[in-house]
Amino acid sequence: MAYALLTDDEIVHDLGKKLDTLRRTKEVSISELLEKSGTNHNSYDRFINAKSGISLKNFIRLLRGIGA
Repeated sequence: MAYALLTDDEIVHDLGKKLDTLRRTKEVSISELLEKSGTNHNSYDRFINAKSGISLKNFIRLLRGIGA
């Protein structure tokens, strides 16, 4: 996807979708991911549903929680 052509909100939405797809592919439950990453459910939900962005540190924690 050409991020240069997208708005910030569209990029956040795309990254959230990709993260959720990766989580499902690796068969990691949401509760397992949140426990491993130390992220709370509200932050995760807002990110996945493109309601708001998250910090880069939280994004990295989520990726590590998935095992990416």
